Amino acid sequence: MDDLDATQLLALVRDIHLPTAPPVPPVWPMLLAGMLILLALTAIFFSRHRKRNTWASQARRELKAIEQSGSVHALEQTAALLKRIALTHDKNAKAHDKNAKAMHLSGNAWLTYLDRFFNTHYFTEGEGSIFGSAIYQQNTQTPENIYRDLSRLIRRRNWQQ
Repeated sequence: MDDLDATQLLALVRDIHLPTAPPVPPVWPMLLAGMLILLALTAIFFSRHRKRNTWASQARRELKAIEQSGSVHALEQTAALLKRIALTHDKNAKAHDKNAKAMHLSGNAWLTYLDRFFNTHYFTEGEGSIFGSAIYQQNTQTPENIYRDLSRLIRRRNWQQ
């Protein structure tokens, strides 16, 4: 081996081989997983939105029906609707609890409860005060915008949850 020249020696040296790169995983499983996660999150969002919106839609439909009925008992029916809404959402009450806080309220205490529930002063300081004791008096006039205002309060309460 000593009598080999440099070119012959270089010919005996093997080339450097770089290791082969690991195979790149296909992109489509990651895209599919991402799309499935996005679809699941969208479904959860819409499901929660629909459940949350159900009570408000139903309450607003009932309110509209009461308004359109033109009944002499419209204010009493509206007061009953407000009571049902409050009882349904009374955080201190369990389902069908006869000791629900909202159930036993009347007068100014009821108006204060409604103001707190709807986060407003409409019932103690505005036209909503009619739901205190005035609805039980003879010839009580329905305020002109009461149904529109209540509809707005229900919608706003729904989105604040």
